[in-house]
Amino acid sequence: MEAGIRELIDAYKSGMATYSDKLSNNNPIMKEVEALMNQVEALGEENDYMGFMTKAQELGIFHKLIQLQAQLASESAKVSKNDSGNLKIPSPKEIAIAYHNAYDSIPEDYRSKEIRSIYEKVFHWEDVSKSAAEFIMHLEEEDLYLGMSRVHLAEVMRKGLRDMLGAGSDWTESGMGVISNPQMEKYFETMEETMLSAKSLLEMEILAISEAENSRFSNLWDTIFIQSILLELVSPISAWKMAKTESNRLNVVSSYYYLCEFWGLSWEQFFQIPRVWDFFEKSIYYPSQDSLRNLGINTIQDFIKDLKSDLDFCLKNNQRALDLDTSRQIVLFRGKEIPLSETLHALKTASLSKTS
Repeated sequence: MEAGIRELIDAYKSGMATYSDKLSNNNPIMKEVEALMNQVEALGEENDYMGFMTKAQELGIFHKLIQLQAQLASESAKVSKNDSGNLKIPSPKEIAIAYHNAYDSIPEDYRSKEIRSIYEKVFHWEDVSKSAAEFIMHLEEEDLYLGMSRVHLAEVMRKGLRDMLGAGSDWTESGMGVISNPQMEKYFETMEETMLSAKSLLEMEILAISEAENSRFSNLWDTIFIQSILLELVSPISAWKMAKTESNRLNVVSSYYYLCEFWGLSWEQFFQIPRVWDFFEKSIYYPSQDSLRNLGINTIQDFIKDLKSDLDFCLKNNQRALDLDTSRQIVLFRGKEIPLSETLHALKTASLSKTS
């Protein structure tokens, strides 16, 4: 499993541990948590970071994790209230063991000011409380149960964004990440803000569901968009480069004329669309830099020229004038027509209540 995936999963686990240590393994919510974490672990073993993030989002994993953590916190609070009926009443320090474990599991570099502040309050009340009941009372009065959930989940989102943007940077020649996913960037950024601003576990759960659904919809739309406006254009050329058959050449010809006239774009104009350029640069060019340099292709512009040279060769015996209708340079995004040039902005700003 890639280190970035392992750290992300462990961050979720540490947040769960804040509450799960109080609950029996037979608790229905604990069984759901165990089943979901097993699914997440399997997904992490089977995929690289980009594949993991994409599939996890398609399956609604992030929403389920946040929902279950909120349910765990609520269930844990119920158990705490009922502890007074047990024969052995734990001390504040015994109750706080789970909170120390959760805090200790967070790497020093990731202990943000918000995380430190919340846990300092928890540990303060652990030290000064004379009984378990008093300790729990202070945690509830100051919303520290909610606070621990918020800072853990906000840090998971903050770290998820860092890892996604940096994915692949350790092996690309430029040191840049290779994932182009504006809707996931928006999801992580919005979720971090949302988790820190939530005023209750219920609000946290509802907001998490809303953002996960919003991101899932954008991700599906973007996948189809990139396939239809970029990959269907460059993939046939790549196939022809690997096997220069007549069938592959004709695929290049038909794809080129169809896509140019469908979108009303020339070859050069495709790469002027910010969303297309972002994906081409990060997810196609950066991962191929080393191999391209061995072919004498040293810049992204050289790469585009190389693809164009192959395109021109394939078109040599099938030249015809392009019928470009610039009115076609639009796309339907969430019920609204927008220029192709605005798709990147739309993906970064879309919500369930508005499109931009």
